Formats: sequence, C-alpha cells, structure tokens
Amino acid sequence: MCKRLEELRASIAIRYPSSFRVYRGSKLSREEVENLRVGALVATNDPITGISPSEGRQDQQQYILFEINVNLLETPDLVIADVSDESVAPQENEILFGLGTTFAVQQINYDDEHCVWHIELILSSEVNHINEQYKKYIHDRLQECDATMFFGNCLGDILGDYSAAMRFFHRQLRIKPIDDPYRPNTLYHLARVYRCMGLYSQAVNYFRRAMLLQRRRLPQSGYAYAQTISGLAMLYSETGRTKQSIDLQTKAVQIFRTYLSEDHVQMAIVYNRLAYVCYQEKQYERAQSLLSVTMSVLKNKGPLNYTGYATSLDLMGTVKWAIGMKHEAAEYLTDALKMRESFLTEEHPLVARTCYTLAKLYAEMPQGHSAAMSYALRALRIREAKLTKNHRELILSLDLVHQLTQNSFEADA
Repeated sequence: MCKRLEELRASIAIRYPSSFRVYRGSKLSREEVENLRVGALVATNDPITGISPSEGRQDQQQYILFEINVNLLETPDLVIADVSDESVAPQENEILFGLGTTFAVQQINYDDEHCVWHIELILSSEVNHINEQYKKYIHDRLQECDATMFFGNCLGDILGDYSAAMRFFHRQLRIKPIDDPYRPNTLYHLARVYRCMGLYSQAVNYFRRAMLLQRRRLPQSGYAYAQTISGLAMLYSETGRTKQSIDLQTKAVQIFRTYLSEDHVQMAIVYNRLAYVCYQEKQYERAQSLLSVTMSVLKNKGPLNYTGYATSLDLMGTVKWAIGMKHEAAEYLTDALKMRESFLTEEHPLVARTCYTLAKLYAEMPQGHSAAMSYALRALRIREAKLTKNHRELILSLDLVHQLTQNSFEADA
C-alpha cells in the first residue's frame, strides 16, 4: 500500500493546487486532547467512519474535526495521494497520507454548540529529519557490531516479542561455528532476552558463558566484555542484589571509558543503568546527576525518540517521586510513556512498566484513583499478553490492580 501511495504522489499535483485543505474526523481521550498544544507534533493513524457528538468537554471520549492544511511546495518529500479513483466511494474525494506522516498543531478550538473540537494542522517535515538522524545512527552502530544481532534485538527490544528473540538467538548459536568471533555476543544477547523474560537463572548462565569467552580474548574483546558485565549488573539490580550491581556497573563504566568518549551513546546507556541502581540504594542526588548527563548526551547524539532517552525520562520521574516531587514526576513519566509509545509498539513491556509506575504514583495523589486504575489495567493487560505467568512484573501488576480495586470498594463503603 505504501508503495502504491508513492506511485500516486505525482498525480496529486495535477489535480490540486499547491495549497489546499482536507478534513478528518477522529476520536481521542480527554487526557490526550488536554495534552495537545500549539506547535506539538501529532500523527492520526486511526480513522473512523463517522462522528456522533459527545455530551461535553468532561466526557472521557472527545470528538475531533481535524482541518489539515497541505502545501505541496513546502513538503515535497511527504507521501500524499488522491485515491478517489480507487475508492468504493469516489464522491468522497478521499486523500491518504503515507504511514508515519506527522502534523504540527496550529490552532485548537472547542465548539460548545456541537461539542466537537476543531484542530487545525499543517504537514510537518520534522519526522523526516528524525528519520535521517536514525538512519545515520543505525549506520554508525552497524560499524561496531554484527548486523544479525540487530534483528534479534528488534524482536525483543522494539517489538517486545521475547519468545521470538530467544528462538532467533538459539538458532544463531546452533548455526555459528564453535570458534565464531560473534558467538560470545550471541550468548550475551540471549542472556538479555532471558533477563527480560524474568528467567534469571538461565540469564545468569548465558551471561557467565559470554564473559568466559570474552575474557579469553582480552584486550580485543574489552568493549563486549564491559557490555556483558553491565547486563549482568542489571540482572542483579532487578533481583535485589544492589551492592553487587553497583560494583559491576561501576566496573563496566571504567572499561567503557578506555574505549569511548564521555558523550558516546553507549556511555549514556550504562549511566542509565548505574542511575537506576543508585536510585535503589537511595542515592538520589547521584542518580539525578547521572540522568542529567545521559539525557544531554542522547539528545545530541541519537534520534530524539531514541529508547534510551525514554528510559532516562522514566528513571528521572521515578527519582523525583522518591524525593516527594510528585507532580514533576508525573510530567517526566508521562513524557516517557509518550516517547515509548512512539518508538515501540503500544503493547511493549516497557510501555507497561511506565504505566505501572504512573499507576503507583497516581494512587498516592488526591483524586488520582481513576487515573491510577486506568494505567494499572493497561499495564496488566500488556503483561498478561507479553510475559510469562510467573514473571515478577506480572505478579506486581496483579497485586496493584487488586489493591486499587479493594481501595475503591472501601471508599464506596
């Protein structure tokens, strides 16, 4: 379909002037509408066939009429096509935008008479710029590691399909020669998958096997060895062995510094991990300092929606919550959630993790029960679909939903 839209792109300049308007009806939650601001970027990928008016601005579901201003001269690279001739309803003069097309908000007004929001948009080329940044980032990373590992990481890190990632890396181990130079790296990535699945004993086994092979090849394998140490440290932090974790993360940082500059993306990622352990150890000031450095590096070095930046926002929100700054914490966590939703799938376990944290936070805030339950249920739904039945995070979500439900019953009584 995307290819066909690109083919039809040229014909739209013939049928339409360089500047014209199109309209689209949609439905958003009240929270999403309230978060819209002039200048913000939005993507509307869920068309609906019709609109029935809501009862007012307090309804949970709000109805939107988007008015989109198109200027073909200002956005020559964006894919837009008139599909009237291929539509079952040609009289509707239907126009489709390419997948991922992004718009900038120009005006926001509410029609009290008809209970409908009118939002004026213009096409934005900013996402094209982000895509170019991302292509460069991937190209640079491919110079540093085996490209096949990226496919396995995409299955787990981006799509959240840990079972598929596990099968992929096991297959790589079967087909690679015993002396293949990338075998230790495959063991490391398989260990990461098992850690994400909550299968910690298997993860420790593969981390240690990777470290054994990497130690034999020092100093040439020093970079990969530091990665594996950092990964094992993350496992220790998740299983409550924070003293061992902070020692290992500190060791990993020291090794990385012999290979990388302080503003390298990998340094930012390991600082994220170290910041999380500092948070666990209640070293909040150090955690905030590390996260500030990390966010600065990731903003300058990686694409803006790079997943590590979302992790930094999530952790900063968690730290702010720990020191009693709940409203600021909610802002960081909400930003982290939006970024994760834009970069990952909406059903990714990391999305669930941020939803869970927001649920816990709102549960402590006045009038926050409704938002807490909404986030808690979403986190539970994702974890039930993506995680094993005995996974620690699934159990935490079940307990939280039960607790919030119990609190609701007690409040009603």
